Amino acid sequence: MPEPIPFEPPPKAAASKQPWPKRVLVTVFLCFGVLHLAPAKWIESVYCEAIYPQVFRLQKAAFGGLSFSASEVLLLLATCAVMLLSIRGLSGILRQTITLSIGVQAGIVRGVFWTGLCYLTFLGLWGFHHARLPYATHIGLDRFLNRPELAIQTAELEALCRSLVTGCNQIEPLVDQNLISMESNAGQSLALTAMANLSKKIPIFGGREPSFRLANGSPLLSRLGISGIYSPFTGDAHLNGQQPSWARPFTACHEMAHQLGIAREGEANFVAWQACMGSDSNELRYSAYMVALGSASNALFGLQGGREDSVVFEILAGLSPEVKEQRNRAAAWWAEMMGLAGNLAQATNHAYLRSQGQADGVESYGHLVDLILADRRREDAELRDRKQAAE
Repeated sequence: MPEPIPFEPPPKAAASKQPWPKRVLVTVFLCFGVLHLAPAKWIESVYCEAIYPQVFRLQKAAFGGLSFSASEVLLLLATCAVMLLSIRGLSGILRQTITLSIGVQAGIVRGVFWTGLCYLTFLGLWGFHHARLPYATHIGLDRFLNRPELAIQTAELEALCRSLVTGCNQIEPLVDQNLISMESNAGQSLALTAMANLSKKIPIFGGREPSFRLANGSPLLSRLGISGIYSPFTGDAHLNGQQPSWARPFTACHEMAHQLGIAREGEANFVAWQACMGSDSNELRYSAYMVALGSASNALFGLQGGREDSVVFEILAGLSPEVKEQRNRAAAWWAEMMGLAGNLAQATNHAYLRSQGQADGVESYGHLVDLILADRRREDAELRDRKQAAE
């Protein structure tokens, strides 16, 4: 009697019965639809006001007291896991325990599953903030965001640039380089205090106390052209400690703004501007002036069609030699750091921001200027109202 042939179910059949990848993929599409189609008021009331404060509290309790960045450890572990799984699959193909087609199919299924799961986690922990009500609505700037005619807008931008140049020149001699570098506890506490004070003034922040840490992976961030990064998975705001020192306080406040639930990049920049300008620290105010000057001068240059006779060059010529040198050194440093990896990272960030509803992509960082101008228009309107009331 011949020996029975053992039955081994084919791996392809087993993989096809796995329901989880399909379920995760369907859930991703549903959540993505909610992100883009649900009314902002619903997202604001259900997620931003009810769910996220609890997420913030739990992340703070779990990871806030650690002496190291939990997100950097998670990233390292995830990278190792991907490498091990890839080696395992490749080894199976080479040893012919699985066919090439089955190995590729299994890899794609696993990739879709884990990518989808990470995206769902991202949305649940923070990502839905992209669809919340605009920050301008919360602070009453909505009606001042209307764009005036070109001549008025150009005049506003020119006046803003001149005031920023004056601010840079006046504050630069007063800056303590040991504090603005953010490497000491004293320097870091300036940004922490400024953001904590702002959090108490803006109702949507609920008085929450944000935090940040210097990234151990700062050399990698520099090569990728990244000045700071927020990790929704652990709630850690990271600062690239290698970037030019004058940009560090503003970047720290920007990443903490993300931590407080401000997802749109231009709005996070404006929150950082508010925190820095509301501080008594020369270091924070200088950082805000320098960052805003870059955005405002670029906006004015673009508004004037990039002409060689643009008034921008005459305005920037008014910077003190020390400020000019710092700006030039920063530009040269970023140019040296940025390469193919930096360009790819910027393209990825552009695609990510657009996928989350920020139609301008990386250009949305420049919306800082729109909000500053709206704030100045409100101040002018309030001043006119007071004068009329006095008369």
